[in-house]
Amino acid sequence: METNTENMSLEMLRDQVAAFKERLDKQEIINDRLIRQAMKSHVSWVKNMNTWVSVVGLLFLPLLIFVLNSIHASWLNIAFITVMMIGEIIFNFYNVHTINDKLMSEGDIVTVRHKLLAYKRREMIQTMIEIPLIILWLVWLILDAYYGGSSPSTAGGAVSLGIGGLIGLGIGAYLFFREMRSLNRAIHVGDDFSNEQP
Repeated sequence: METNTENMSLEMLRDQVAAFKERLDKQEIINDRLIRQAMKSHVSWVKNMNTWVSVVGLLFLPLLIFVLNSIHASWLNIAFITVMMIGEIIFNFYNVHTINDKLMSEGDIVTVRHKLLAYKRREMIQTMIEIPLIILWLVWLILDAYYGGSSPSTAGGAVSLGIGGLIGLGIGAYLFFREMRSLNRAIHVGDDFSNEQP
């Protein structure tokens, strides 16, 4: 009789452990899904912003070349900013494609976090190189158009373009800091997951 009761108790305990394990597995799946959704929501804004900035830059480039030509900027000056913008567009497309949707949906969370850190590092290096070059180009443009132009209106156009460039730098700085904030939030979600791992 006692053996029968012990067997029933043991069977009930096994059932409870199995049910508990099943609940834990479901909880892990839900946690993983929530972590991925949180990371994806932060990263999707970054990817969309970089894609649209690249498309707008590509569409804006012929207009910029026309304006620079109309204020008699040197061809070397025009070639410099053209190469820089094309380089920026190529870099943006490359960097955005390093974080693909398949990786975000199916990849190991820790690997995704490392990819985001590498993405962030590349963006910061690119920005540290690009900002001084843009400032140098703006100064060069103003001097080039002012001293090389044939009329006062040409110099005025260069100054106006320089002011427009500074406004563009301000917008670029805002987008950069917003991008870094979104990346930091996505990385923080990955940090939380890494800390929960045994």
